[in-house]
Amino acid sequence: MRLGLLADIHGDGVGFQQALAWFASQAIEQILCAGDVVDRGPDADAIVQVLINRSIACIKGNHEFTLLREHSRWSQSNQRERLASRGRIVTQATLDYIAALPTSHRLQIENRCLVLAHGAPWSDVVDMLPESRSSKWQRLVREHPNDQIIVLGHTHRPMHVRCGHLTVLNPGSVYGVTIRDSHSCAIYDTASDSLTLYDLRSQQTRICPVIEIELS
Repeated sequence: MRLGLLADIHGDGVGFQQALAWFASQAIEQILCAGDVVDRGPDADAIVQVLINRSIACIKGNHEFTLLREHSRWSQSNQRERLASRGRIVTQATLDYIAALPTSHRLQIENRCLVLAHGAPWSDVVDMLPESRSSKWQRLVREHPNDQIIVLGHTHRPMHVRCGHLTVLNPGSVYGVTIRDSHSCAIYDTASDSLTLYDLRSQQTRICPVIEIELS
């Protein structure tokens, strides 16, 4: 099975459409989004409508929580135009969609359990990186004894990690404005256990190298 993976779109409608076009050319069977659809870019409403129309599985990221918490205040600001251009004022339909999103989502992929989350399954603001301290990886393995694949976002850094019985994936960020952003999406092939990254700037692909994490 070939899974299209998205994360950290941040209202970047152009990057989002580029990602969908690439997925369409690659015979993707399912698309998953690991959160942070909103905030920073101006196109959240259009992106959310596509997510709804195409029934793309998605979860809340930390920027969804921020938008839900601050939207009323932002909407009453005397800088509404600037805030709207940064994706901080959206329609009620978008707010309703975001409010209904789960913080994580578990699904079956070819008799394997996949968990979709943002920073980490236990927190939307935790960074899971290959260089993260061992205790984070130990917790991930300990708390997911019956899962096989974890798809995360938040860091804006692509990642393909094997840790214990888990495969942990991050497609990087669709959003691509700062030096931190990867401006990428990815395809995970379950048969070959490979993560192919697609650079939305150069339109080039590369295989994300696998990093093995040994638990002490």
